[in-house]
Amino acid sequence: MMRQPEADAYMIVQDDVVLFRHPGLRAYLESFLWPDRRPGIVSLFCSRAYTKPQAGWHRLDENLVWGGQALIFSREATIELVSDPQVVRHRFQGDTGLANIDGLIGAWAYETDTPVYVSSPSLSQHIGHVSSLWRTPRAFINRSAAEFAGNLHPFEEDNSSTRGSE
Repeated sequence: MMRQPEADAYMIVQDDVVLFRHPGLRAYLESFLWPDRRPGIVSLFCSRAYTKPQAGWHRLDENLVWGGQALIFSREATIELVSDPQVVRHRFQGDTGLANIDGLIGAWAYETDTPVYVSSPSLSQHIGHVSSLWRTPRAFINRSAAEFAGNLHPFEEDNSSTRGSE
């Protein structure tokens, strides 16, 4: 936000996440933001707790608890989030201030009526099995996607144009 203050959106991604590998992913995301045209937050990660049988974007009607792995914020939501005193204070809570970002963002969004959308199937997957913050494994059950688009629709690059003739 400090480097690109005029950007329309900002994205945060955890270091143990993979995105659906497709050359059109960014263009796809840019083409629809925001799902109901009201700026808010889009989660590329859809926890198994939020998976829906119908594919597409779904607005959460509850607090985001599982899903800080890959989030896109509108410019407006970013400014409001980082200037919220409760959000700022969270970081100064010792080790706790390094964790629970999804719960913090979820509570803030719910309290401010900022819409949060998740994609089902998930466009990212949490691949970490251990945590740098906790002594026990944490990336399981609701911290992983039940359906990851990368597993359902694997994309393989066509490298035929870069191969020499045989």
